Amino acid sequence: MEDHKIELKDFSSKEEKTLVFNKSDYDFQKFENKKSKAPLFAKCYDGCQGEYYYSNDVSYNKGNEYVLNYVSQGAPEIDDKDGYIIAHFTINCEAKVGDFGLIQMDRFYKETTFSTELIQHVFKRVSKLSDWPDSGTQSGMEWLPYKDVHSFLMFKIDNGKIVDVCP
Repeated sequence: MEDHKIELKDFSSKEEKTLVFNKSDYDFQKFENKKSKAPLFAKCYDGCQGEYYYSNDVSYNKGNEYVLNYVSQGAPEIDDKDGYIIAHFTINCEAKVGDFGLIQMDRFYKETTFSTELIQHVFKRVSKLSDWPDSGTQSGMEWLPYKDVHSFLMFKIDNGKIVDVCP
C-alpha cells in the first residue's frame, strides 16, 4: 500500500465495499475545523449496552407527544411517501445520545428511502433532545459498572408528513 492512501473494508450494508482515502484529497485544516465542531459522545462501557426494555424505562421524559411536535416542527414536506423512519441510538449513563443508526421502511415493512432532507431533519432534531432519563449508572453486575441503553424512535410518515412516534 502506498504511503499517501489507506483502504478500509466497509461491512455496514448488505454489500461489502472498499473505501479508499487519499491523503491529498483532504485538507487538514478543514478536518480540524470539523472535528472541533463535532458533538462529543462516548459510551460509558464499550460493547455492553442494554436494550430499551432492559431494566429501567428509558422513554423520553417529556413524552411522545412532545417528541412528535418537536421533531415534526419545520420538517420538509417534499416527500409523498408513506412508511416509517426509525432512528436508533445509544443513551449513555449520562443521559446523552449518540451512535445513531437508520432504518427506512414502507407500510409493508419493505426497505425504502425518504428524502435526504427529511432524514437529516429527523436526525438533527432527535440529536438535540436532551431530557432523557438516567438509564442507571449501575448495571447490577459487579464486573460491569456502567450501563448504556440502545433505544429508538419510530416515526410514522403519511404522505411525507410525520404523524406519529413510538415507542
